[in-house]
Amino acid sequence: MVSNAVNSWRSGMKHIRHAAVRALGRVRMGGIYGYWNIFN
Repeated sequence: MVSNAVNSWRSGMKHIRHAAVRALGRVRMGGIYGYWNIFN
C-alpha cells in the first residue's frame, strides 16, 4: 500500500515536471504568444 502511494506520487511529479518543462519551452520559443497559448 505504501509503495503504491509512492509510485503514484512519483508519476504525478513526473507529469508536473514534464508539463512545466513544456510550458517553459513554449514561452521561450513563442515569447508572449507562447505564454498566451498556455492559458488559452
